Amino acid sequence: MNEGLRVSMGGHTWARMRNSCAATCVAAELLRAESQLETLAAGARADVIVLDGDPLEGIGLPADPAAHMPLVIQAGAVVRQR
Repeated sequence: MNEGLRVSMGGHTWARMRNSCAATCVAAELLRAESQLETLAAGARADVIVLDGDPLEGIGLPADPAAHMPLVIQAGAVVRQR
């Protein structure tokens, strides 16, 4: 993306935000399951990971779950907690 076209959002560029959404929002749309996968609500199937850093600054954080992922919730159940 052209540097002149980047939009700052709390220190993050629009390009980084868009890339993060591509891994989550777009997948849910392709599966036509936005109401189940893009929300944190009772009955939704979305999984949750908690990172101890900013994934927009360090895209590699999820690649090392032992070091950077203190909590994982899958289908409403805690499957990892440190």
